[in-house]
Amino acid sequence: LGFPSGVTLLTLNEALKERPLGEIVGIIAHELAHLALGHRFVAWEGKRKLRLREEYEADGLACQWGFQGELMAALEALTGMEEEARWRKERVS
Repeated sequence: LGFPSGVTLLTLNEALKERPLGEIVGIIAHELAHLALGHRFVAWEGKRKLRLREEYEADGLACQWGFQGELMAALEALTGMEEEARWRKERVS
């Protein structure tokens, strides 16, 4: 995430180490897309609509970069919500 102070920080969940490499690549591509798009950290509470829009934008850019399969696999596995992953995939296709 990029913070207003100019500090850039990419954090990954410790459990991610246990995931297949393709899923890890998809998540990293998504997070780097947030940076490329200039998204900044905001507290989730009260910002849900803004954050969802940014999530979809990051999904789209990661897919444009060629990581659609990896990102969708990660979304399905990590959220446990195949329907949401399918819906997000349709938004970026």
